[in-house]
Amino acid sequence: SLPVLALFAASAALWGAFAWRLVTAPEPFLPLQVLGNPIVRTATLSGACCMGVLVGLTIFVPLYFETVIHLNASQSGLALIPLMGASVVSATITGRLMAQVENYKRMAFAGYALAILALGALAVWPVGLAIAVSLALLSVAGFGVGSVFPVTTVSMQNAVAGRYMGIATGSLNF
Repeated sequence: SLPVLALFAASAALWGAFAWRLVTAPEPFLPLQVLGNPIVRTATLSGACCMGVLVGLTIFVPLYFETVIHLNASQSGLALIPLMGASVVSATITGRLMAQVENYKRMAFAGYALAILALGALAVWPVGLAIAVSLALLSVAGFGVGSVFPVTTVSMQNAVAGRYMGIATGSLNF
């Protein structure tokens, strides 16, 4: 339809203007040297995917517990605690272990695998799981996703020059 095509054209024009500004600006918001680094690109994409999973789950999980399991709003909000708590605990543990492990990126891969398996189980059996099992799977998913955040941050900071460290970390957080 014409409105959708107009939105695509406007989006392409905005991205084109952004790219042109990055190329021509004397001090761009995100220098191309930072964006050209494959570790920065991978870490940013990885962090964005994990953060997207967490944000999506914080929206979806309460709705799931209210509509499918028939919990009230307070109970469904409390059901987010295992997910969020596990992600914080996992990020803390992973951050501590990174100083002692030579190949710390493997922890992020293992975290991804855990999260995919747990969320896959929730997707395959959306109805009929006991609440305790659903909460356990959510905590495993949170534990897996949480392990990615410190690894992406440290990997990115190790991959860029010192003068770009703040920019790279800011782009990851953005």
